[in-house]
Amino acid sequence: GEADFGVTYLGTQEPDLEFEPLLEEDFVVACPRGHALARRRHVRWSELAQHECILLAPGTGNRLLIDQALAGRDLALPWACEVRHVPAVLDLVEAGLGVGPVPRFAVPAGSGSALAAIALVEPRVVRTIGVIRRRGKPLLPAAQAFRELLAKRARARGR
Repeated sequence: GEADFGVTYLGTQEPDLEFEPLLEEDFVVACPRGHALARRRHVRWSELAQHECILLAPGTGNRLLIDQALAGRDLALPWACEVRHVPAVLDLVEAGLGVGPVPRFAVPAGSGSALAAIALVEPRVVRTIGVIRRRGKPLLPAAQAFRELLAKRARARGR
């Protein structure tokens, strides 16, 4: 009850909270720029079976999204290890220990980055990022201005 709002990707099932979607973010495979996958435009989830993979651990929100999207598919992916946080996946990938599926915005952009982000397809896994706040509680002016700025930036990204 101390925060005006939060930014999350999980939404909410709580009746006293509301979730306002801002943008959608695809999952990508992060790999070192010199890796064979780095030259590809997209990679199928099934193709990850040919590589050592670093995955987020069960019980994390991103892993839940991945598990739901891959449910019912006959995929035997060789997870080299599991970690609890996206930055840990990126650190291990950058160290050359494997490749890892992560949300697109987690991978540093630009030619100075040591990592490449390649679209993951079949299936496309997406998370929705949005604002969560108490239902019926008006935002203070500063919080409202910040929420509007977030929404404007999300629209500029093409939602």
